[in-house]
Amino acid sequence: MSNQIASKKIQRISVSNLKFDPENPRIPNDIDGTNDEAVIDYLLTEANLDDLMKSLVSQGYFEGEPLLVCPLDGENYIVVEGNRRLGALKLINGFPPPRKENTIKAILEESDGPINEVPCIVFEKREEILGYLGYRHITGIKEWDHLAKARYLKQLYNKTVAESEDVNPESMQIYKILAKNIGSKSNVVENLLKGLMVLEYADNNDILSRIDKKPDDIYFSLLTTSINNSDIKEYIGLDESKTLDSNNLNEINTENLLSWLYGNRNRGRIIGESRDIQKLAKIIGNEDSLAYLTKHQDEKNILETAYFLSGGLLDGFEDSIFKIESFFSSLIELLPRVSRDLKKSHIDRLEIISKNARLLYVSAKDSFEKHED
Repeated sequence: MSNQIASKKIQRISVSNLKFDPENPRIPNDIDGTNDEAVIDYLLTEANLDDLMKSLVSQGYFEGEPLLVCPLDGENYIVVEGNRRLGALKLINGFPPPRKENTIKAILEESDGPINEVPCIVFEKREEILGYLGYRHITGIKEWDHLAKARYLKQLYNKTVAESEDVNPESMQIYKILAKNIGSKSNVVENLLKGLMVLEYADNNDILSRIDKKPDDIYFSLLTTSINNSDIKEYIGLDESKTLDSNNLNEINTENLLSWLYGNRNRGRIIGESRDIQKLAKIIGNEDSLAYLTKHQDEKNILETAYFLSGGLLDGFEDSIFKIESFFSSLIELLPRVSRDLKKSHIDRLEIISKNARLLYVSAKDSFEKHED
């Protein structure tokens, strides 16, 4: 793909004839990609568009980075690669900013005027550019986030299946082809696409609405990490086949998983970080602990309690001992700095802790000696 780009002639095209890509993987699904104001508003909020404007105003447009475009109609073009730059160019050329008016005004005061034309490479069809986007944004220097990668890969997946009669979408072959196209690994490609399938299923079945989330609110890599686990995969009905088929997904269990990962209207998430997914998987793999989690999921520290029931009692006990030891060490170091401000309530609380610690020690020692004999 890079050789194909290098062999094409650079053309200069008027900025007024350049349009945003409505299929841009970085733009959330709930934003109209054909609406300039909506796209620029998003880019100003999420993509540091004002910083890029400052660079273009002070240094001009870098001729070595042409926009990659394809024809829209007789005179206009869709910018497939370079939508952020297009947003900055439109603002420099006088598009009314939907936000940050004072910031944009200050930048434009340093400008020498509009940038009317920019270098572009024209492709006949949008699909011709997809392979290059993979190298640049999935394995390249301008890496997209996981959700944008997955949306891009879905476009490439659909293109590959539509154009290649010999490709079996129900085998690993399709993922190997996509991985080769973008310089990645087939299992990574499969995981991203299946994660997107689960997310789109949740969106289409109002699961996201019920947990008060939008697709782009989701920390997507947490979802893809979780569905790598066989117990979690089985729980939501994501089978081991290579087909991107959501028909077997269980709606209730999928909603449970997403609410555990991201929270819902009534409570926050119970997964604090990605390593908690292993605890969740162990809970799901045990009938009793899963039932307890499902019934009491709104309770405080429910993950730890359900994990204890999953057979992780000793692991949890050891982890708690280490945490208590660490807390005690921190308190001892902190004591000299707060000694003048101590209250009787602090002493009373420490006395209770001391008694409980002694009771725990004696009970644990007795149990150890009893079983050792």
